[in-house]
Amino acid sequence: MGDLYRLQVLQASFNQITEWPPIEGCRALKELQLESNALKEIPEEAFDTLGHLKTLNLRNNEIKEVPETLARLQTLERLDLCNNKLEE
Repeated sequence: MGDLYRLQVLQASFNQITEWPPIEGCRALKELQLESNALKEIPEEAFDTLGHLKTLNLRNNEIKEVPETLARLQTLERLDLCNNKLEE
């Protein structure tokens, strides 16, 4: 994705995405919509540069585990992980 440092909303739902997108340069991102793709895992470093994220929609994927780094998202207000394959 390069240096889209001003991007605030990324809507990439319903695209059959299988791997976490390269969004490191999207430091202003407030809303990330990845609903109804084929994501199976979230990299440990996925949230390192998403300090402004308020909404994260990962509904209807194949995610089995959420990294502990998700807890670092202090501005997160809405998280949707429904209909995934989460394990305890």
